[in-house]
Amino acid sequence: MAKVNYEKIWKDHKESKIKTYIKLHNGEQGLITWQASRDLAIELSEMDSRDGTNEFGNVLYDLQMNKEEK
Repeated sequence: MAKVNYEKIWKDHKESKIKTYIKLHNGEQGLITWQASRDLAIELSEMDSRDGTNEFGNVLYDLQMNKEEK
């Protein structure tokens, strides 16, 4: 039986969600997009808490810095 690497699955899933969040963040901000973006941000923040990283927090910081530079 093959060994399942749950840590890799978690990391890949989280990276996919972060990419989706960035696409939503950079797209047109309609009500549905805003709601999806907000829900995804909450979920990613919880994932940061669970895995003890600050990956999504860093992405949010970078997005804010890019916004301020424009």
